[in-house]
Amino acid sequence: MVLKRLLKPTIYIPMKQNKDFRYQLEKRVSQHSCPKCGQNREYTNYVDTYTGELLPEEYGLCNCGYILSPYFKTSSVKSYAEKVWEENKIPTKFFAKAYQLKQEGSGASEIIVHLQKYEGANFEQAEYVADYVFGKMRKTGEKS
Repeated sequence: MVLKRLLKPTIYIPMKQNKDFRYQLEKRVSQHSCPKCGQNREYTNYVDTYTGELLPEEYGLCNCGYILSPYFKTSSVKSYAEKVWEENKIPTKFFAKAYQLKQEGSGASEIIVHLQKYEGANFEQAEYVADYVFGKMRKTGEKS
């Protein structure tokens, strides 16, 4: 009896979605085919909750047992999440300059323009910093 229990196949049951994670499984099964078995309507992609965009097709979960998380990494390869974080990392000098400009009386829009024009920030970075400096951030990556 115990041996039969041990030999039963393990079924993956997705955990409840955690709003603290940027990448989450889609709430519905997508029309994409699984990279391993090729089945349609059995595969669920990961979605970027900040942008609403789907991650590359290899990141997902299938009923055949295939799963590749964007947080999975090996000793030699960084995870998808780490690569995205490094690409979008905001230098601390942007925050320092934004706080300085705020103390001098500048508004959020003036800080955004300054960071773009003189500090080399792109619009998303400048907007994020201004929102952070003016206390409009609830959690990392979420605007109020």
